[in-house]
Amino acid sequence: MKKRKVLVISGLLLALILTIGGTHVYTLATERKEASQKESTKISEFTVVVDNDGLQSGKDQWIAFVGNCNSQKKGKVIIKYNYDLEALYSDAESVTPDMLKQPEESSIFFDGESYCYSAGKNNKKYKHLLLLPNKESTLVILSDEKLSSEQVNTSMYSSNSEDIKQFELIFSY
Repeated sequence: MKKRKVLVISGLLLALILTIGGTHVYTLATERKEASQKESTKISEFTVVVDNDGLQSGKDQWIAFVGNCNSQKKGKVIIKYNYDLEALYSDAESVTPDMLKQPEESSIFFDGESYCYSAGKNNKKYKHLLLLPNKESTLVILSDEKLSSEQVNTSMYSSNSEDIKQFELIFSY
């Protein structure tokens, strides 16, 4: 009888220990899964600084942002502008005050499907982020259609309305 009592108590203790231990293991597994889900929904944020010569700083961050977008990962890049506009327009025949205005910064948020561009009061959504090699640099363009460097150049300088394409020139580097 005593032996049976000891076995029953031992069995109950073992069951209790396994139940608590099993719950603990289940809790750890659940916590790891939740942490993994938070990590996958985490939005990467990058910052770059652009000046007259292109990307002044943050080139690695820009490359990481573009890589995330290509992998359909959500991300945001903040673009801080540091242009010397007087030097930029020094060769222009007539410089208007509007030409010497610049936003301090803009941002592009990629939601996994489209690019949301924001600069001051300007907020637009685009389908494509295009990196277009040009003669001396790479143009960073947002557009709803895939464009070539030639189409963008023609659109910027043509007086023919059929040549005009809708896009946002973000910067060049």
